[in-house]
Amino acid sequence: MAVVNTDLDLSIIIPVYDNIHQVCALIDSIKRNGELDKLAMVVVSDDCSPTNVSKRLEKIIVAVGAPFVYRRNEKNLGFGGNCNEAFNFVSTDLVVILNSDVTLPPDWQRRVLAPFSDPAVALASPLSNRADAQSIFYPSGSDWMEIDGLLLKRRPLFPDAVKSSGFMFVIHKRRVPLVNGQLFDTETYGKGYWEDTDLHYRVKSHNFRSVLIDNLYVKHLGFQSYGLDRENSIALSQINQKKFFERWKVDESDLVPTRVIPALDMLRSRKNRKFLWRRVRRLDVLFVLPLSKGSYHSGGANVIFDLVDGLIDIGISAGILASGEVDEKFFFGRGFMPFVETADLFRMVNDVGFVFATSGHSIAHAKGVAHRFAKPLHFFAQGPESFFGDAPNSAQILRLFSLVDGSVTVSSYMSNYCKALGITSVLQLPLGPSQQKFFEVTGDRKKELIAIHVSSQLNKGPALAVTLGAILEKQGFDVVYFGSDANIKLPGRSLGPLSWSELRQLFSEATYMADLSIFEGLGFLPLEAAFCGCIPIFTKKGGVDTIFEDKKNAFILTDHTAITTIAGILLNLSDTERAGMAIAVKEIKERVSFEAAFKHFTNFVKDTAILETTRQQVYYDRPQPEMRAHTPSYLTHLTELSDLNLQPLSEVVYSKKSLDCKTLLRGHIDGISVDIESIHAHGWVVFGDAETPSSIGVLMDGKLVAVAPFNVMRSDVWEHLNIIASEKCGFDIILPMEEAIYRLLSGLNFEDVVNWSWNSVKIEFAVLVHSEWFLLHEVSLNDKFFNEAGTLKSYSIQTVLNAEPPRDMYMGLRSGIPRRMKSKFIKIANNIRRINSSDS
Repeated sequence: MAVVNTDLDLSIIIPVYDNIHQVCALIDSIKRNGELDKLAMVVVSDDCSPTNVSKRLEKIIVAVGAPFVYRRNEKNLGFGGNCNEAFNFVSTDLVVILNSDVTLPPDWQRRVLAPFSDPAVALASPLSNRADAQSIFYPSGSDWMEIDGLLLKRRPLFPDAVKSSGFMFVIHKRRVPLVNGQLFDTETYGKGYWEDTDLHYRVKSHNFRSVLIDNLYVKHLGFQSYGLDRENSIALSQINQKKFFERWKVDESDLVPTRVIPALDMLRSRKNRKFLWRRVRRLDVLFVLPLSKGSYHSGGANVIFDLVDGLIDIGISAGILASGEVDEKFFFGRGFMPFVETADLFRMVNDVGFVFATSGHSIAHAKGVAHRFAKPLHFFAQGPESFFGDAPNSAQILRLFSLVDGSVTVSSYMSNYCKALGITSVLQLPLGPSQQKFFEVTGDRKKELIAIHVSSQLNKGPALAVTLGAILEKQGFDVVYFGSDANIKLPGRSLGPLSWSELRQLFSEATYMADLSIFEGLGFLPLEAAFCGCIPIFTKKGGVDTIFEDKKNAFILTDHTAITTIAGILLNLSDTERAGMAIAVKEIKERVSFEAAFKHFTNFVKDTAILETTRQQVYYDRPQPEMRAHTPSYLTHLTELSDLNLQPLSEVVYSKKSLDCKTLLRGHIDGISVDIESIHAHGWVVFGDAETPSSIGVLMDGKLVAVAPFNVMRSDVWEHLNIIASEKCGFDIILPMEEAIYRLLSGLNFEDVVNWSWNSVKIEFAVLVHSEWFLLHEVSLNDKFFNEAGTLKSYSIQTVLNAEPPRDMYMGLRSGIPRRMKSKFIKIANNIRRINSSDS
């Protein structure tokens, strides 16, 4: 390893436009993980953010103190121009330029100095989750701190970079070639994009090296440092890309993000650029979270995402076990990737401190995971879920609540809700919006402007909202709608869905904001408006009712009839009364905020659990058998065989040693139907005897996850599979999906929920052939197909071979017989014919 020259002075430049919350996160990581006494200066260079933003940012930096320094450009110069001004402001040999949306890991300072022991190195940059060609993406269940911790242990090579990404540059000031005395060529590239790659090629053209710090990994959110939205950022990048290629005449294939970098082959897959190293580790906090397309815009899901990100950033290992639609691209822009399969979790995690269910429908799944790690199950309660949907849904949710050992709630309303249902609230979080995201950004408030939220979801009160808007417009108010889908036609002006920064601007201009949703465990919109000095109007809904006071800092509509009278109340409000409410509403942020909730939650985790972050076994690409999870259960054995999409079911039901012609037709499953609430599995089994049948097949997330003897528990499962007697028997089972998942995960048996008196007249034969399942053909179930011992007569296979394949497919099994397999089936049929003949 190269010797670090600790005599080098180091300065940091953080170019900023708005995004105070990310700047604060970066500053915290510098303070937490850096050696401040070895930093000459940390310059927060504000590129003429809105006045109120700049004032707030300056106040924060002044409060932090040395070595942090605040400076502000008189006009907006763009990323390159802002960096140039700050670069000329510092005088140290080494300068680190950090995008404001970067977070640094422990021991980063030593690692950024190391490459410059080579006098040929003028420029260096680390690896990251969002770094163009030098990106390394998270595998399932991993996070940026885990990746950095593993890279920290390797001997760095400092390979030459093929292209540099400016999210983090380390620059040797006396070695880097300048353009007209400036670091970045702003005359060519304007306000940003491709100026970093231009610098990289300029360094190379002067016979200096631009290298990768291949033992350092930082978190980078992306598209945050320019003051542009993603669409405009991409457009600017495309314009500057053309200018770059006209100047340097390089092959475009050299700079594609998927460019192979051989020096990184031992770290990432060439196929998908995911990190290859893994380690078995402990998780301090695990959330079990169902995901759908709508989840990524959901306030409740984003609270979980932000909590997990924040915990990881400060060194508390946290993760999410997801079910449903996991959008990898979304999480590549975060600091972690959820566990996509329970199998991944059980392979990679040997202990968990806390397990949290995040919704009623995740409780059974989470209970099974908690049982697996011998931990209580906590419920992260954000909404009164038994109020949603129809009566059967409510009844199912209430049954599942009995599995919960304690709850963490987001409001006193939710604490009371849980208490009334017999769930102990172990922690109530003072949750609200981020104080660094939502605050008043302009003093130009419009007296008659009312912003009304409209959603396509019925429980958000869209009809009430539109009606209120019509009433207010008739009274002379300026009504603007927001939040609705583009295909919803509204009677007035509509802004559609808004980002958090657009919401902040709207709430800084409007005097009132109306939210008429029916049920909310908390209710973020009224709080976001209040943080920006906008007076909320809302229906009595739950969480926020206990935070606001009617006519002091909000107008609370106690019933639907109040919609017809609120306009008159607003018109009769004096300027003095309105000003008083505007002052009172801003005081809400002293009582609730994301920052306060995060502090409470981390203290709870630290005080209640023993945090263990010791690194354990490290392996390359795939786990080795001795590293797999302990305390065997059915699902543990399934995970050891990999995901069932990749692993034949035959290896779960039978050990390889017992897979021969005599046991070929041991299990038949007639069908499995699954809907959003329940699972119905029925078929025939030939394990055990007629008195004590012993096998079952169940789906989880649309996949067959278990066909195993339920009267044989845990570590004995493989031993008994080889000696079970053969006798056919029918079964029928109907279970709520969550309960089936819970039983599977926990290794509990199904005996008490199986109806063994079921009779079938038709059956689908699922036949094991060469470690694969093939669905043959639906035939009538009668004596001619079976011997007395329950084995299928030989000619029935021949009959099926010649029949047309069925239209339906069950359990993802293939219909019909591929041509290349037909001869194998005939051979097996002849084998069975020979065995049956010898038996008789």
